[in-house]
Amino acid sequence: MAQSAKLVKVIKAAPRASYDHPPWVTHRAKYAVHSAEVATTPSKDLCKGLRAMTKKDPLSHFDFEMVYSSKEEQDARMAEEKRNPDMGSIFRGPQGLFPHCFLFVSVHIVMLSSCFREYTSRIFIGQSAAQTTGIGGHMYGRFIPTVERGSIDLTLGAHFFARKELLYLGGFLARLVYEQEIRKVRDAWPTVNDVAVPTADARAAASGDKVSYAMRYFTFQPSTLDAKVLKILQDAFYDCFDYSSNVHFPILTNSGICHPGRSGDSP
Repeated sequence: MAQSAKLVKVIKAAPRASYDHPPWVTHRAKYAVHSAEVATTPSKDLCKGLRAMTKKDPLSHFDFEMVYSSKEEQDARMAEEKRNPDMGSIFRGPQGLFPHCFLFVSVHIVMLSSCFREYTSRIFIGQSAAQTTGIGGHMYGRFIPTVERGSIDLTLGAHFFARKELLYLGGFLARLVYEQEIRKVRDAWPTVNDVAVPTADARAAASGDKVSYAMRYFTFQPSTLDAKVLKILQDAFYDCFDYSSNVHFPILTNSGICHPGRSGDSP
């Protein structure tokens, strides 16, 4: 008696992705947080006023922080958005580490619109405020928020000067980061016989792009909601030195990274 064999195809269900059972999609990004330690000795009147506003005693020590992301990381975010235009990069957005700032749109400035302004860098007060910094990086400090916590309180009064000084510190920190990034590129700039190759030289293309990126990152744009934030940050950024001779600000020139106030250096 002939027997027939019945083949049964067993389909094994794929396990659901979990921490112990991949696959899952991994996204990585690198960024630097630059921090300045703040020490304060407020007067009795200032302590009294701040205590009345915040119901807390003012801190004697705290950090002021700023986020800086490299050109390589910004390029990576743009590549993510190009690969997946529907979702974009998970690191973008109003609360994202990498603001979708129009400073990094290299095609046409005419693309600037409300959607680009929506994702510019913010002031953080424990959470993201609606107040923008005007430059490419987020900033965090012990600011006093408005009642609705959408911005920082910069109303005039005795306590305005304490908040102004804190923003001034942010401008100093931004300048230090700028100088550091420019110095990194300058130290790695290609040379021939110990002389920096011209910016137009193909060997300096990558270095020139990095300097241009840093300059755009710290190019101040109008800030919202309060334009005074931009003014204070910008004043501190440029008031670090005596600019009567314009010899202390490194920028990209035809001869590489130079100071425009020196003879022979042309932008």
